[in-house]
Amino acid sequence: MVLLVKMLRGARKAGRLEQLDEDVAKLLEERVIITAWYPFEHFLKLLTVAHQRLADGSDEAARKMGDMAASEMLLSVHKSFLTPGDPTRTLSTLERVWGRYFDFGTLTVHPEVSGARVIIAGYEDMLRVHGNLLIGWARTAITMSGADMNIAAIRRAPWDGDPLFEVWTSWKPLA
Repeated sequence: MVLLVKMLRGARKAGRLEQLDEDVAKLLEERVIITAWYPFEHFLKLLTVAHQRLADGSDEAARKMGDMAASEMLLSVHKSFLTPGDPTRTLSTLERVWGRYFDFGTLTVHPEVSGARVIIAGYEDMLRVHGNLLIGWARTAITMSGADMNIAAIRRAPWDGDPLFEVWTSWKPLA
């Protein structure tokens, strides 16, 4: 939330965000505290504005937003979740991280040979932009833990009518 607000405030100050919805403009004027809990709808509004107005609105743009968020967070507030040389363990920490940010759904990581499946249940109204942001977050976590990412592919998605979000990841250790 804090990263989105900072990015959008900077863009608005530079004149790149004209004619914002009144509720989004109001969110950008409020003081954001990193340890506070904000309604999820606020996050989704800000994410959608950033994705559509500052990026090109593509799946890859949302993934790059996730890359940026993971890079920032795994070098600061969530540094302890990064396990150098162990992408499976790093990815498995997402199970703990999920509950710190979301009060719905469950995230589980299922390790496989040279990869893992990540499944999110209980989030049937997931927006495509958020699913792709989460993929970016995961692929950056894997890379930062010391692996070359081969693929991160969506197998099931709520925006396609499936109740689950499932991503299959594959990587090659750098060892």
